[in-house]
Amino acid sequence: MTGGRTYRSPMPVRWPWVGRAAEFSTVLRSFRPSGHTAPVVAVIGCPGSGKSRLITEFMTVAGPSVVTVDGALGALGLPTRDLALDSGSVLVVDDADLLDAPTAATVTATIDGRSRSAAVLLTAACLPSMLRTLRITTDSLTAVVTLDPLDDDTTVDFLRARLGAVDSLTAARLSRMTASVPGLLVAATEHAIATGALVAHGGTWSLHRQPEPPPSVRYLVDGIMARAGDGVRDVLTCLIEIDELPYRTLAAVVGSTSIDAAQKVGLVDIDDAARLVRAANPMYRTAARSSVSVARLRRLGGMLSAAHTAGAPMPSSPALDIAAANAALDNPDKHQQDLILAVGAHAAIRTLALPKALEYCRAVAAGPYRNHARLSEGYALCLLGAGHDADRVLARVGDDDPSLRAAAVLLRVNNAVLALGDPAHAQRIIDEQRELLGPSYQSASAFVACERGESAAALDVLERLMNESVGDLTRMLVDLATAIAAADCGRRDLLAALIERCSGPGWASIPHHRAALAYLCAAGSHLLGDRDGVHAVEAGVISNVDDVPSPGQHWLTGLSGLVAVVDGEPTAARGLLAAAHRGFQDQSAPAFQWLPFAVERAELLAQTDVESDAADLDELIAEIDAVAAVTGPRIDVRVRLIRAWRLARAGSATAARTEATAAAELAAVRGQPASEVVCRQTLVRFGDTDQHDRLAILAAAMPDAPRAQAAAAHARALTDRDPDTLLAVAERYLDIGCSDAAVDAFAQASDIFHRDGHPGLAVSADSFIAGHIRAHHTSTPAVRAHHTRDRLTDRQRQALSLAREGLSNTQIAAAMGLSIRTVEGHLYRAGQILGAPVRRSER
Repeated sequence: MTGGRTYRSPMPVRWPWVGRAAEFSTVLRSFRPSGHTAPVVAVIGCPGSGKSRLITEFMTVAGPSVVTVDGALGALGLPTRDLALDSGSVLVVDDADLLDAPTAATVTATIDGRSRSAAVLLTAACLPSMLRTLRITTDSLTAVVTLDPLDDDTTVDFLRARLGAVDSLTAARLSRMTASVPGLLVAATEHAIATGALVAHGGTWSLHRQPEPPPSVRYLVDGIMARAGDGVRDVLTCLIEIDELPYRTLAAVVGSTSIDAAQKVGLVDIDDAARLVRAANPMYRTAARSSVSVARLRRLGGMLSAAHTAGAPMPSSPALDIAAANAALDNPDKHQQDLILAVGAHAAIRTLALPKALEYCRAVAAGPYRNHARLSEGYALCLLGAGHDADRVLARVGDDDPSLRAAAVLLRVNNAVLALGDPAHAQRIIDEQRELLGPSYQSASAFVACERGESAAALDVLERLMNESVGDLTRMLVDLATAIAAADCGRRDLLAALIERCSGPGWASIPHHRAALAYLCAAGSHLLGDRDGVHAVEAGVISNVDDVPSPGQHWLTGLSGLVAVVDGEPTAARGLLAAAHRGFQDQSAPAFQWLPFAVERAELLAQTDVESDAADLDELIAEIDAVAAVTGPRIDVRVRLIRAWRLARAGSATAARTEATAAAELAAVRGQPASEVVCRQTLVRFGDTDQHDRLAILAAAMPDAPRAQAAAAHARALTDRDPDTLLAVAERYLDIGCSDAAVDAFAQASDIFHRDGHPGLAVSADSFIAGHIRAHHTSTPAVRAHHTRDRLTDRQRQALSLAREGLSNTQIAAAMGLSIRTVEGHLYRAGQILGAPVRRSER
């Protein structure tokens, strides 16, 4: 309080009061009258933990007898006067650890008064600091209430209370970014919305890219560092890239006084038991990056590297290896420079800093580490899409170390398949180096077979290799290939084993491999109709979301898109898959990284009636066709199915069925039963009544694949014109995460009910369809037929269908056995009823 006025900076209250109910209740209980002395309660929490919000809520309960003092303003040295408090009033001191000396003395006198009649509520970021500022002990306090960060469940509740629906992976990423500190969570969320990183699709909020720290947090951190001095800035700079450092090692670089000062101002925490120093909040590290010079970052990184080289205890960290490599570039005569650069290149690849990896590799002189550098250089070039350059570099790995040569061969195989899209070249490499590869020969051959679309043949080998002890590169090839082959062959058990593996810590030495495998496992689970499997992947990734470097986060955005698909939110899914697709493309990533999202998104776009979606769909198909030469044959079936949906969207029902049939037959030839199920399920959705026998065979062969069972029941019910079973199938589709197929099954059931004269039995189906159309602009052949039913006669519908397939009036008349004038009349009346041209070309 200054000059008789109250100074406060009230926290905005438009975010719901969620997550602090228990702490608030404790504060209220502490202020209940007991004895002759009024209570003194301290509320302790880091900046943003909700202390000011708790005061705001407390004041609404305490009433007008509240006198407030803002410690942040007191710290400016403003003049104060004695506090004249009436009996029964409450003194609230916010940020008591920041009070200036005169104000602190006045507050202390109030607390220590022998006949204290006014209660006191104190808040502070650090209890020891507050006690020192006020010159009191814990004996003076009636209660201490600590505001810990929100737990995972409360974080989700907090976000949903303000925003509505938020997907779980987005909540986890925001939680990790802010350590679930409410104030920082609010700032980060609102900044992410303002900058377009957090977007709502279909009522669900999802992150489209890794959000940046909000300006308010950057200003806060920069202001604290500016006031606290260069020593504190050096402490936080050392922690920008490294999660935590031993106190002794950090002290050797910046001094113990600087560490203690950084703790006092709330920028770092010190684990006294383990003697480790870490940033008080992850966002402080990212915020500090924008205000710390590159020179300072490299200088301190070099000092940490030197301390590590000298034997100081240090956690394993890619950032530390990169810092050491930077120092080696700055000092060409540095001892063991080539080794440091080679290690730094591997670390740069782990964090997807690919240009930096290439810089380190090319600086390695001829010598014992040149081959290590070539391995890293070749892999970095592969990830950048420079497949031919990668192959040339990897082929030059020398003969002096067989293990390095074998690793180079495996990377060449990986590069030939993914970057070059040339499985034949990959197999030639394998056959030429069979003796060198040894046991890895079979795993590499299975990987190539899988990419050729020969999943059944590959799976026999891959299943045996899944639990064998193999090197990191072989494990990567085996697991990625197994995820694809297991899905193609309907092996839900193998996918479950992979999901469990990639959810655990330390599966892959390169974290973005785990993100890619997680997406493939989720996509495979969706292919089989295993909604629980998709959610299991999501839960596993949430526990390891921090490990994935920012460029690899696009895999996680795509995973959120798949989760939205199985949760019946196609609008949100389209947006998330587009963000993942464009995110990789904006980084000039090779096609194999963005193609899975493009294919999944294309199938969704083909099932809407939005004109802009039609343009996006045509663009996507053109993009997919343009990279067909480097994507290999594995996605041929999916691409044909997309074309079938595009034809169906244009009203060419016969051509759509022909294309979907061709896709199903190709899947059968390739030995991809799960993909064949999807193709034949699509034909059933198009109204084909001849698919039940083949789907029954596929369902019997894949008893553990929910989609196969549902599709077989769907085909039989449609053939038998059994609307009750179609309704049951639709509900089953919803349970397994196939809401698009559910809409069609509902539409087909409704159509049969209406045709049989039982419209009352179709009410629930009609209601679901109408809701789905409103929310997601769903437009499939079955939905369009449902939409026009009862508004057109059978003859009008038949003439309209033939016209939209491209037949002329003369051809329609011949097909229907009518005169041309009669056909013209049917089409005219159909156009009048629908309010739209009967032929696409007329639009």
